[in-house]
Amino acid sequence: MTIRRAESTDREALVNLGLSIQALHAENLPEIFVAPDRDALAEFFDGVLAGDSHVLVAEHGTTVLGYVFADLVARGATAFKHASTVLYIQHIAVSPAVQRQGVGARLMNAAASLGRELGASAVRLDSWSFNTDAHEFFAAHGYSPINIVFEHALDHRSQPEPIPSTAPGAVSG
Repeated sequence: MTIRRAESTDREALVNLGLSIQALHAENLPEIFVAPDRDALAEFFDGVLAGDSHVLVAEHGTTVLGYVFADLVARGATAFKHASTVLYIQHIAVSPAVQRQGVGARLMNAAASLGRELGASAVRLDSWSFNTDAHEFFAAHGYSPINIVFEHALDHRSQPEPIPSTAPGAVSG
């Protein structure tokens, strides 16, 4: 197996892998994720491959088995946080036919190497709460949770109470 940078000729393989990942997400969180759409994913990957993102593919012979798509994210210091540069994994996808055969591990190791090469201090990613298989995979490769996002869905059918004005000179009644 070879890990290499993706090229425009890999687009169809990326789309096929992306379809299965998108289906998993749309099935589990249909209120957030749209149903898989081949044309939309093709357009998406055209943009990714033409941009500044980093896409690595795992290949056996001429068959792409998986990919990792990441961005280098640099943030300046603020009053709350230190400056940081991290490689942020946006997607990792491995063909279901070869999962649990080391392809994902090789892609994660390649992402870590890329992060070092780019001067990142860490590799980060996020994963949706339903995706417990991915959580186990990430933990097995040395990743640990550092931030948990909570959501409270809003019911727009009921009328909310108005928020009183706190502007200077406002009259409340």
